[in-house]
Amino acid sequence: MITIVVPFTTSISAGTEIDLSPYFTGEIRRIAKAILFTGSDATSPASATELTVVTGTPSSGQIQLVSSTSIKLGDAVDTKNILVLVVELWGEYVKA
Repeated sequence: MITIVVPFTTSISAGTEIDLSPYFTGEIRRIAKAILFTGSDATSPASATELTVVTGTPSSGQIQLVSSTSIKLGDAVDTKNILVLVVELWGEYVKA
């Protein structure tokens, strides 16, 4: 398994397909864990939310693996957000 860190440099609407290929080499087989970090600002403290992996269209608090290199989030994100993914790649052996 590998960890992929995705810093968002622009606002992205919920349900938009996000290409992850600039952040890693390979093809994702499954998402083991997804955490969305939101940085603090003058009105809100920093927070981290574990996202639920779904196979259909994601709702708030959920993430979908669309293809081996792209995802959709059920929440909008912006430059205050960082997504941390732990994924299993195709061809990778994971001991149970």
